Amino acid sequence: MYITADLLRWEAAEINRWLTCFSGNKLYPQAGLGEHGGTLWVVDFPLPDKYAPEDRLDLLFDIHEYPDNSPRGIFLKESSTNQTLLSHLQSKFNVFAGGVSFHNAPKPPPGWLWVCYGHLDGWRYNIQHPNRGDNMLKLLQSFWRVLEE
Repeated sequence: MYITADLLRWEAAEINRWLTCFSGNKLYPQAGLGEHGGTLWVVDFPLPDKYAPEDRLDLLFDIHEYPDNSPRGIFLKESSTNQTLLSHLQSKFNVFAGGVSFHNAPKPPPGWLWVCYGHLDGWRYNIQHPNRGDNMLKLLQSFWRVLEE
């Protein structure tokens, strides 16, 4: 028997360990869990070198079906300072504003955009060994690699 809250705390700790590789330059990315455990957030998600140093992304994942299913997409915080970055991301991903989402994903909260990205073709979470199967850290790392391309 597994406890979802313990798995989520493990996920957040693993993500934070990875994010320490990007600390510095006034950027201190951090991941955490929402108050009731239904969301995982990342503040100041690091971007590859080809992006402007001041570009920042705040990410939010709906994890209500975790660990049985992956998050259905990524929510990106929209702000007055990241409009150019968001326009660029629209050339790489399907990005939707105005409360629109697909793949049975929840509608984004006000001020957030929904990005079609994730393990929509199959999520293979290994409850006994979470680091061996699909997990949230690997999802974030794959998103970062796509941004790098």
